[in-house]
Amino acid sequence: MSLSKRCTSILVQLASSSQPTSIAELRDTYKVSERTIRYDIKEIEYWLKQKDLGSIEVHYGKGFTISSSEEQRTLILKKLQGHTSEDHYYSSEERQKIIILELLNSEDPLKTAYLERKLKISRGTVIKELKNVEQWLKKYKLTLVKKPKLRHQDRRQGNIKEKCPDWIGQGLHDNGTDTGYHQFHRTQQGSP
Repeated sequence: MSLSKRCTSILVQLASSSQPTSIAELRDTYKVSERTIRYDIKEIEYWLKQKDLGSIEVHYGKGFTISSSEEQRTLILKKLQGHTSEDHYYSSEERQKIIILELLNSEDPLKTAYLERKLKISRGTVIKELKNVEQWLKKYKLTLVKKPKLRHQDRRQGNIKEKCPDWIGQGLHDNGTDTGYHQFHRTQQGSP
């Protein structure tokens, strides 16, 4: 099992400090929900146990530390040095752009679960990003239609391409420009 880029970064932060790191600090650093951080901590805990390199210790009201010897901490940092992961985690801005492009390109309503899987984030983070996307769409007189268990963009509002900025227009047609949207689709199609 390999760790994602974000989990690797969190583990390096924990292994480099003897002081507890709070969930709020990690949430703010990585711009994801507390639930996502908790999932990452579980993944890190599993990785540490697999490698017999210690465990995550919870300090209630303070945060997390790694319960391991100095030798184990050094070994953790060595194992993670130069670590490259195929998993890519998007910034909040990148996630919003991807959601907008998914909404504008989709003929069918998008489910929150679909966005969770594509963006590798929790439901709470998807909902937060959708609120930001909804505000962005309003600037272009577009409406995000919400239905129970479904989310999609209302296409009855004229020519979407004319209303959107250039970066959206580039993502809506494949003109040879390698936009983040097309890269996102290519990397996701190859995975099981």
